[in-house]
Amino acid sequence: MQPETATDQEFIADFAERWEAAWNSHQPERLLELMTEDIVYDDSAWPRTMRGHGDVREFLDSAWSAMPDLRFEMVEGPFLHPSQPTATFYWKGTGTFTGRLDPPGFAPTGARIEFDGFDLHEYRDGRVCRLQIVTDMLGGRVDVYVDGPPTILSHAKDGTMRVLATLAPKRAEAMPDAPTLAELGYQNAVMDPWNGAFVHSETPDVTLQQIAALFDKITATEEFKGDLRKLGLEPWRCAPAELDATVRKDIPLWAELITSAGIEKQ
Repeated sequence: MQPETATDQEFIADFAERWEAAWNSHQPERLLELMTEDIVYDDSAWPRTMRGHGDVREFLDSAWSAMPDLRFEMVEGPFLHPSQPTATFYWKGTGTFTGRLDPPGFAPTGARIEFDGFDLHEYRDGRVCRLQIVTDMLGGRVDVYVDGPPTILSHAKDGTMRVLATLAPKRAEAMPDAPTLAELGYQNAVMDPWNGAFVHSETPDVTLQQIAALFDKITATEEFKGDLRKLGLEPWRCAPAELDATVRKDIPLWAELITSAGIEKQ
């Protein structure tokens, strides 16, 4: 059995150099050897989650065929998590769109493009086992973005993003000028997003009530409510039974959406 590789700053710095060189080599094997065989990889440039080297190779072939001169340059990081085997770093990509990008099936334009993004890595035995890569919307590379108020509120306030609509049944307090989808005529496109705290299903009722009482005490404070509003969120307090009913109500709604969209079970 091989000793576990320590995920420390020295390892991350060396790995980041090899990672960038492997991407820029356009040699699949150099990149795949830095990923575990059971890699789980989400990339905003690809329509589905990649699982295993076969899926990743398909993506690489598509990306490198569309932009044969595709290159990446790390601009910030890597930033190592203090207690977890994870790291992130920011990069800039450049390339010339001379080949067909399939999927989604875009024809080549011959245009030179630049884009920014970041990597989020989780490591196991010295290789990436979980990977998420997100490209940049603010630089104009992504046209439409769907997320919650904590992510977009500051950008909406400074004018770098425009909020088109909200999914909630009523306008958000933090973004009163943004209409709901129902106001725009999409009556069936309404979701009331929420956040909740959960415990194991076998948690004793006494323990559950103690935890619920603690959460009720915290969420009742004006300090907590104020912190939520700063993030663009609206406080919602409820008893465990009410949250359970909300979850049960939402499950069939999301199941219908997932089925109609053709999303495969993960």
